[in-house]
Amino acid sequence: MGATNVALVFTHWAQLGDTAFRVLMRMALTSLDEPAKDGSPPRIYFGDRELLAMSLRSGSRGGSKETVERELKRAIAELVTEGAVERLNRARGGVRQSYRLHLFAPLPIDQRERRPKIEGGSKTPPEGGGKTPPQGGANGTSRGGQRPPP
Repeated sequence: MGATNVALVFTHWAQLGDTAFRVLMRMALTSLDEPAKDGSPPRIYFGDRELLAMSLRSGSRGGSKETVERELKRAIAELVTEGAVERLNRARGGVRQSYRLHLFAPLPIDQRERRPKIEGGSKTPPEGGGKTPPQGGANGTSRGGQRPPP
C-alpha cells in the first residue's frame, strides 16, 4: 500500500514546498496503489488530519495545536491549488474530508480548485521573489558551461 504512490510523488511533485510535499507523501503512503478487490478506488486519501499533522515538522517538534493546524491548512491549500489533490467532499460531523490524489501529472489549470482572492492582494511574495536566476561566474561563462570537466 502506497509504495507506487510515493514513487509518483517523488517523480512528479518534487517542486512543491516542503510542508505540502510532506503532506502529499503521507497521503500517498496511506492510500491504495491499485483498486482493492472490494472495488475501493486507488489514490483516495480519507485518513484523519492528525495523521497528516504528524508529518509536519511543527507537529513532530511539539508545536502548538493552532500552529500545526494553520500549517496543515496552508499545505492542503497549496496541494489543491497546484492540482496534486482534489477535494471529494467536505468534512462534517462523523464524515472525514476525502481527497483524490493526482499523482501522475498536475491537473490542467482550468480544472483546479481556485482559492478565493484575498482583499488587497496576496500577503506572500511570489515564489522566487521576482529575482532572476544567477547567470554564471565572474568570467562571464554560463553556469554548467560548455567547458569539459576538470
